[in-house]
Amino acid sequence: MQHHPARQRRSGNVRRLTLLIGSLAALTAAALTAGAAASTSATPPANTAPPVVSGTAQQGNTLTASSGSWSGSNPMTFSYSWRRCDTSGGSCSTISGATSQTYVIGGADVGHTLRVNVTARNSAGSASALSAQTATVAAANAPVNTSLPTVSGTAREGSTLDGTAGSWQGSAPITYAYQWLRCNSQGASCGSIGGATRSSYTLTRGDVGHSLRLRVTASNAAGASQALSDATAVIASLGTAPANTGAPTLSGSALQGDTLTASTGRWNGSTPLQYAYAWLRCDQNGNHCATISGATSSKYTLTADDVAYRIRVSVSARNAAGSAVATSAPSALVEGPPVLLELPSVSGTAGVGSKLSATSGRWRSATSLSFYYQWARCDASGQHCAPIPGATASTYAPTTTDVGHALFVQVKAQNRVGPTWANSKPTGAVAGSPTSAVAVTSVSLPDRLVVDRISFSPRRVTSRSQPLVGRFHVSEVNGHRPVSGALVYAVGVPFNHLSNEPEATTGSDGWATITFRVLRAQSLRRGSLVVVFVRARKPGDNLLAGVSTRRLVSARVG
Repeated sequence: MQHHPARQRRSGNVRRLTLLIGSLAALTAAALTAGAAASTSATPPANTAPPVVSGTAQQGNTLTASSGSWSGSNPMTFSYSWRRCDTSGGSCSTISGATSQTYVIGGADVGHTLRVNVTARNSAGSASALSAQTATVAAANAPVNTSLPTVSGTAREGSTLDGTAGSWQGSAPITYAYQWLRCNSQGASCGSIGGATRSSYTLTRGDVGHSLRLRVTASNAAGASQALSDATAVIASLGTAPANTGAPTLSGSALQGDTLTASTGRWNGSTPLQYAYAWLRCDQNGNHCATISGATSSKYTLTADDVAYRIRVSVSARNAAGSAVATSAPSALVEGPPVLLELPSVSGTAGVGSKLSATSGRWRSATSLSFYYQWARCDASGQHCAPIPGATASTYAPTTTDVGHALFVQVKAQNRVGPTWANSKPTGAVAGSPTSAVAVTSVSLPDRLVVDRISFSPRRVTSRSQPLVGRFHVSEVNGHRPVSGALVYAVGVPFNHLSNEPEATTGSDGWATITFRVLRAQSLRRGSLVVVFVRARKPGDNLLAGVSTRRLVSARVG
């Protein structure tokens, strides 16, 4: 028997397709059967508590219906139909268009009762339930005025009047409308003011000479009625704005510390008038004035800031009709002790054999000035100063007594009122004459060495990676001359605060330089100090004898 593979494959495919179609048909039938069963199991709505109507049965009011309580399958939807019935709740008729959950009672409902029919629906069916009837609908009472509207406020142009509706009886809700009326001075022959339909009204120029009344219209579902306020007083004009007829004047001495008093000046205009003051500081011609902050009373006490200026006062007069400003004539130039504008300064080289020159600084004064000078000698840091006898010129030549000291000049500025003093900044320490240096080998007892000047750089050390450079100047006591070739040794105290460095030799200017490292034991907190022991000696001298010298100094490192 001969086999055909292709035919056999087609036959297998046909069998499989037939089985698949059969399976799909079985599944579809099962699904349809299940749906039918589910549909059959749904329960139609059944009312378990009737709808309820809430609200007052009076014309113009709104009634609200609840859906009641229902059993049955969810989801469930509700629709409403309002009905007008007789006083016993019977003989009901459907109210056209009343299909909302709420209902506004109309005039046709007066004398009837109302009910609502609620229909519930779900997939299994529908059912309806009727509410109990309301009370018999009462007619609304039209508004009746029991207390007239009132008006408050000042009867003057530009003021605002405020009105009230008064008191009313009638069925709620009652709404109110307002209309302001312009009348003659007796409150008669009134006419409506266009656009004046709010409870408040701002009086205009057109109201001057008239009285006003407020008409209130009260409305509810039953109707509307009106009431009229009493007439206001006759509306007064704002009057005439202030006008100056005589400028303000100043009294008092134009002297620092004295007080100037301002008059208001003379004014025309409707009373009452109110005044405000502003004081002005002007240039020497009384022009280019600037307002003095905080000076707003009728009196002003002159300060140093006013010296050599002129003062004026500006007075503002105000009433209901407007305002105006008038300014006084300028005062005399304000006198006072000279006012410092810029410190005196010293120029030149601070060294023996040089000359220093002082400027007087810059001053402000109403009258001419005289200047007096006094030079002073300080320590190397510019502190602990004392006047130099006889040094009272604008120039000064440092002497060997000044070597190692800072100098400054004090300037006294004098005018006819009094003096004012000012100091220049101190110079650097005065250096000795370059040609006056001596070799340390020539210094012998009873002469001695002295470490007379010291400086540190930087002045404040904020990092231990930053070295502290000390400069030490050595002189001989008798002649105050710099000493060259002296050996200078410096060490921090305690010894672990700065690195221990070898002795340094002073140069021809008497200075020796030693560079320290700041060690970890030294605090860098701001304001910290390190104490340095300094010794200067002559080579070969005994450390405790001879012409050597020693001292303690402090340096700021934090």
